[in-house]
Order: sequence, then C-alpha cells, then structure tokens
Amino acid sequence: MNNKSSTIFDELFLSVERLGVDGTIRQLRKTNDVSNNTLDVFILEMVCSEFSFKKQDLTKSDDKDPNKRDARLILAHLLYQHTNLSQSKVGLFMNRTKGAISRYITEVTQLNPKIKQHKDLISKLEKLEDEIEVLKNKMH
Repeated sequence: MNNKSSTIFDELFLSVERLGVDGTIRQLRKTNDVSNNTLDVFILEMVCSEFSFKKQDLTKSDDKDPNKRDARLILAHLLYQHTNLSQSKVGLFMNRTKGAISRYITEVTQLNPKIKQHKDLISKLEKLEDEIEVLKNKMH
C-alpha cells in the first residue's frame, strides 16, 4: 500500500512539472467526470431501450407523443437522481428548459401506483433504477 501511495505522489509531482498546478487539477477533474459522463449516456441508452426509442427521439424531438413524454419523464428523473447534474444541466442534456425538467421530476414523484398507466411507469422506473445501481456498484 505504501508503495502505491508513493507511486501516486511521484506521478502527481511529474504531472505538476509537465502541466503546472492548474493543468494537473484540470486533468484530474476531467478524469473524475468520465464516470459521470458514462453514467449519463448509460441512463439515456437504458431509457431508450426500455421504451424502444432512439436517442434523438428523447433529446431532440419536440414530438408530443405521450409515450415519448413518459420516457422523458423517466429520463429526467433518473439523470437528476443518479448523477451530479443539476436540473439546468439535465435540461441541456435533454434539450429542454429547466422548468420542463422540474415539471418532469415532480410528475414522477407524484405517480400513483393505483393508476394503471402510472403503475406501468413505476415498474419501468424501478427496473431501470436497479440496473443503474448495478452499474454504479461496478464503477466503484
């Protein structure tokens, strides 16, 4: 363990010599963001797969299709709950306003399991959340 710690500090020192302190910090932050970016894309792909849509159907389309809207609700909720993205950044990711994302998230929290359509959405949401947790555990 001590040898690994020593190696980390040696590499950090070399990085500071090559890139400077600010460059090293920038590089470390970029590296740390990779897992979050991967999770964002993974969540988008999972939701697309679950609802049988293409990525652009959920992130580019202004289509008012109720099934696409349901998928967007779930996508916004999952991105907000399972990543470090703010509602504004979720909005940018999905090509929606912060207000729309806020409404989506609120709507998901108010789903009623006694209503059949809501029950189906809750079931899909729980399945997706389980898959996300499995991925998060593998990432750590």
